[in-house]
Amino acid sequence: MSDFPAEFLRGVSNENDFLDSEGLPKQSLFQFSKVPRAKDGNYDLSITWRDNEEAVSIIMNQQKEKGGIQFKAGLAVLSREKLDSMIVIGDPMCREDLSYERDKKPENKYHGNIVHKPEGKERQAIFRAILAMSFVGIIKQTNPSE
Repeated sequence: MSDFPAEFLRGVSNENDFLDSEGLPKQSLFQFSKVPRAKDGNYDLSITWRDNEEAVSIIMNQQKEKGGIQFKAGLAVLSREKLDSMIVIGDPMCREDLSYERDKKPENKYHGNIVHKPEGKERQAIFRAILAMSFVGIIKQTNPSE
């Protein structure tokens, strides 16, 4: 999986819903799609691959449909290497059921997804916990009022 950088980003729209009192991510930050993808029946979680600082800029300036900055609280920075190690040392089924991909979009060429096979709510909770343990920091939004 050499096509992937060491870190990926997840936008944080507001601190109260997605970060705890210590600034660590709550599992709610890693809520997978509620509807399976048409192409394979799997569920995904939108991320941005941190290939370079342009990737940070693109997602930091992402706009909501009705205008204004989408991620007012900033960006959670996650380690792909930590994610990989958690998948390996965790439940052996994680190796087959949790993966990631690039999924370039016109507005974000660094876009990607964390993907999991439909395995039920308990497994999804494990996947969210694995993602939370991959957290390495926050990049604060510099223009949260826009």
